[in-house]
Amino acid sequence: MKWVKYEREGAIVIITMNRPDRLNAWGVDTARDLGEAFQRYNDDDEARVAILCGAGRSFCAGGDAKDYRERQAPWSQSPQDEMGIFGRGKLFKPVIAAIQGHCLGAGLLLVAMRCDIRIAADNAQFGLPEVQVGIMNCEVGMSNQAIPLCIMMELTMTADPISAQRAYEVGMINKVVPATDLMAECRKMAERIAKNAPTAIRLSKEVLLKAYEVRAEAKRLESELFQQSSSSHDAIGGFSAVANKQKRVW
Repeated sequence: MKWVKYEREGAIVIITMNRPDRLNAWGVDTARDLGEAFQRYNDDDEARVAILCGAGRSFCAGGDAKDYRERQAPWSQSPQDEMGIFGRGKLFKPVIAAIQGHCLGAGLLLVAMRCDIRIAADNAQFGLPEVQVGIMNCEVGMSNQAIPLCIMMELTMTADPISAQRAYEVGMINKVVPATDLMAECRKMAERIAKNAPTAIRLSKEVLLKAYEVRAEAKRLESELFQQSSSSHDAIGGFSAVANKQKRVW
């Protein structure tokens, strides 16, 4: 792996996005390396908890504009698929995000929000700057389940970042800690999780993720059925009867 480091300390795995000179900007190669790292974590029976962090002063500054410019072609598959089981939501072992500095764009929606627990340094900033460069956000559907819609709208439409404290207040992250304590706090959380039954944790995570999938599917179904309902003979006749102050006989 070129842009991601993988280390295991007992039951705890440390996965580090390692492009500090680019503020860990996210591109195809980083996505693939993350996919490989999380597959390795998944396959290691001795590994129970992973901490995902960024080298240097940022977690992930978002999509790499240089990578996008040089590639000048669509990805061979979606960014989610490039990240393998982590990107597809099929990793059922726990992942903690250790977030410092910039957590922007793809770094927020495709990486941080896919982690189960998010602990941020007090210097962290969260934002979605995509509209400043003329593209829409990716993964907004999934993130809407974890970020309140009004906050998603604000981040998306203004492109202004918010502080770690505000991200905590609106429920995007679990905890804010001094930057110097970030990794220690994440390790403490990982050690607490690692003391519990690994199979029960995996199954619990799987059912929680499935519950979100069901909710998203229910929303899609609601929209589809509402269209059917509003264009049905019953609806047309019913609205007509109300408009004409008549009683509708079904």
